Amino acid sequence: MDFSKYQNQVFIIKDESKESIIKKIQQKGLINIKIITLSELKKKYFFDYTNKTIYEVSKKYQVNSEIAKIYIENLYYIKDIENEKISFLKEIYEYLCEKKLITFNRLFHSFLKNKKIVLIDLDDVDKFYENLFDELKNDNEIIKLSTFEGSSIKKIFSAKDKEEEIAFVASKICSLIKDGVDINKIKLANVGQDYIFTIKKIFKLFNVPINLPSSTAQGTIILKKFIELYKSDMTLCFEELKEYIKSPLDKNIYDELIKLVNKYAWCNDYNDVKDYLIEDANNIKVQEPKLKNAVSTIDFENDLLGDDYVFLINFNQGIIPVSAKDEDYLNNETKQLLNISDSNNINKKRIINVQNRIRSAKNLIVTYSTSDLSGLLYISTAYNPDDFENHDCLVDYTSSNAYNKIKLVSAKDEFKKFGTISDNLKVLSYNYQNLLYESYKNDYNGINKDNILTYIGNKLTLSYSSIDTYYKCAFRYYLENILNVSDFETRFETIIGNIFHKILSKCYKDNFNLNVEYEQACSEEEYIFNAKEKYFLNKLKTELSKIIDTIKEQDNYTLLKNKLFECRVNIPINNNPKVEFKGFIDKIMYDEIDNTKIAAIVDYKSGETSINLDNVDYGLSMQLPAYAYLLKHIKGFEDAKIGGFYLQKLFDDDNLKLSGYSNSNLDILEKVDTTYKNSLLINNLKVGKNGLYQSAKVLSDEEIDELCNKVLNKIREASNDILSSKFDINPKELNNKNIGCKYCKFKSICYMKNADIQKIGGESDDEVDK
Repeated sequence: MDFSKYQNQVFIIKDESKESIIKKIQQKGLINIKIITLSELKKKYFFDYTNKTIYEVSKKYQVNSEIAKIYIENLYYIKDIENEKISFLKEIYEYLCEKKLITFNRLFHSFLKNKKIVLIDLDDVDKFYENLFDELKNDNEIIKLSTFEGSSIKKIFSAKDKEEEIAFVASKICSLIKDGVDINKIKLANVGQDYIFTIKKIFKLFNVPINLPSSTAQGTIILKKFIELYKSDMTLCFEELKEYIKSPLDKNIYDELIKLVNKYAWCNDYNDVKDYLIEDANNIKVQEPKLKNAVSTIDFENDLLGDDYVFLINFNQGIIPVSAKDEDYLNNETKQLLNISDSNNINKKRIINVQNRIRSAKNLIVTYSTSDLSGLLYISTAYNPDDFENHDCLVDYTSSNAYNKIKLVSAKDEFKKFGTISDNLKVLSYNYQNLLYESYKNDYNGINKDNILTYIGNKLTLSYSSIDTYYKCAFRYYLENILNVSDFETRFETIIGNIFHKILSKCYKDNFNLNVEYEQACSEEEYIFNAKEKYFLNKLKTELSKIIDTIKEQDNYTLLKNKLFECRVNIPINNNPKVEFKGFIDKIMYDEIDNTKIAAIVDYKSGETSINLDNVDYGLSMQLPAYAYLLKHIKGFEDAKIGGFYLQKLFDDDNLKLSGYSNSNLDILEKVDTTYKNSLLINNLKVGKNGLYQSAKVLSDEEIDELCNKVLNKIREASNDILSSKFDINPKELNNKNIGCKYCKFKSICYMKNADIQKIGGESDDEVDK
């Protein structure tokens, strides 16, 4: 279609068609055309709104942001009819006008007057827009254009499942490329999220590059960290978030989050709009860097097809076209009264649109699957037998050796299990007689060091927990911290730990109110509590009250009266590449006595844990020593005497006493614990006739310094090995217990063998870090 003859005219198009139409127009050079999408037309012609509007409606009517937006979107349909829902919408509209929460573009009507308006492929739009176009006819010349030109019979191919379907498509694409077709003119249409994995896998086997559609940021590490670090001070939030940028994709999401937060600059406190902002953040579109020469994806129902070679996949019922249902805020009966399209009318138009596009497409192959894991699948409601020649998907064996070998192995498995001799087995066995079968090796084969540096953005951030993972098993670290294979699983126990930590960091504030703080901490968690968990939340609040009382009572047993809570520490280890060690200390008790600053570290623990300093030599059990190392790098504490470092088990029956190591210097120890002779504060600390009991865990200043140096050495050792791509499968066995594989989620990936296990140490097993 030649758009150049429509100079100085207004194009009205679907929102989804904008990108493809602009590309088509640009091919003709500079053309003076004003392009307006349907949603832009609606907002310019009637009224527009912002996320502040959504927030105010949500707050006034006590609904979530999604419902609030549905209310606002339905305001465009208001007419003078007797209807309860319409009356409610009128009330909302009047409220928004009164509060000036919607804006009116008075100049737009003047701009449109007497213009020639061109409607492109809008025969299937809602009656709401048809009514608007009829209104525009009073002052404008309306031209309807269709890009559907010509008609021909198309070939449609059925496959038993999506893998066979995509393998067939990949083989056809290979044939087109061999015949000289430019790969950039080959398009894949109707690519749903459920097809992404299969397409990636199969296309890689056929060596066909593809640019897949953008996905949302939901579930990405950078977004999870944003939610975790979310606070009213967004400047601080984004400063802390920077350290989690590990790739160009992370940087892209980071930049989009900044843009999004700026849209909420009208609010006084970002905590007030947290739910709204996070919901919008989950919908941020992210696009992997595009390949220059590759197959690309299109929206079959909206994009211009032109002379591209299009593969319309997943031509199944309910997928294309998507069926509208009578489930909207306004039901079909009300829509008929308002003279807008009901679900039946929309479905008919969508079917006709798909059928017209199929008939007019120049180079089109259609495929569909007859089954998936859930059962039988059915062909699309847009299928018209008069428009198609029917065929089966048959993958040839000339396009991918890798795919052929996988199919052969699958056929061999089928024969071994069921005695079935398939056609694949007959043909492929003859051509791949030297194929190794049942000869899998799980050895880690190594990756290029430069690839690691590029992937992590030339920056490595380590923590106690990540180093602990590395020394337990290097391959486990690789999967969890480099590839980020593990999905974060939110558990009730984790949530309780978060809530308790938040409350304990605030319990010393003036006018502290446990009920208020507890309720707020629970509401801030991105977690839906079931009835059983809600019951335990109330029980645990009582438990937390007792814990706070006990901790405050323990203050009577120490001379260290000053406290710092939730101290974040980042220590530079190396510059090129940049290596940092980070930590988060729950509580530091300190004071300056006799011109000497003394500090003690306390880490709250809601779960199972233990301590063994002998294991530090192996990079294990380094949590408390790491805290001592971190303390020495906090401004003002560089020369402080470390009086002790402890864990405080919040659900311990032994009066919440501290467990850990104390300074052996009694002058210092007395400042930490005035009851040290028969301690009411620290476990196993007691003095007898011959001095400290043997069970007392104490260290001299020199031993503490030596321990900190060990921590630094293990950090450097781990960082050097990680940056050198040393990720062998090497789970550690300590005292006849495999601690490397304990709680590991990756057993189905590594296939660990007994020969991979590395035996270390010989310490008692009652204090192994868990």
